[in-house]
Amino acid sequence: MYVAGYTQSVDFPTINAFQTDLHGPEDGFVFKLVLDSSANAAVAYSSYLGGRDYDRSRAIVVDRKGIAHVTGFTASLDFPLVVPTQPMLNGPQDAFVARINNAGALIYSTFLGGNDLDDGWAIALGSGTIKAAGNIYVAGMTYSTDFSTNGVLQPTQQGALDGFVTRLSYIP
Repeated sequence: MYVAGYTQSVDFPTINAFQTDLHGPEDGFVFKLVLDSSANAAVAYSSYLGGRDYDRSRAIVVDRKGIAHVTGFTASLDFPLVVPTQPMLNGPQDAFVARINNAGALIYSTFLGGNDLDDGWAIALGSGTIKAAGNIYVAGMTYSTDFSTNGVLQPTQQGALDGFVTRLSYIP
């Protein structure tokens, strides 16, 4: 079982964590619970995910290799990044995408957003074909007028708040 959420607790239990301490007033978290053959539960990993400002993990999906893919939002300039596609926080709050391997190591994380508030609410993985297998789909909301819109159906913002769906590619 994989769970993503957010906490303000300074004593959130961390095990095999890539981030052991609460860095801001509120950080996201990710944890993986495993069952053995006798149905005994154990935490494989549990970690904070955030920087010095507000961060929330909102959604998680797991691929067949057990790699967790997480999205949410961050207002932290120092959000933990690993080989980011977007290395800078572009507005006061950006969505983020992170990947955590089976051992609980952060193997990829990036900002995703424009010049205003952006938030990742859902995440899914491509499946079915080899071509789709390396895709991460993130859906959320944006107030940004410059949210990246390469090759899209609606290239400009139509209201103060718009939804978005973004596809990121990775090596599965």
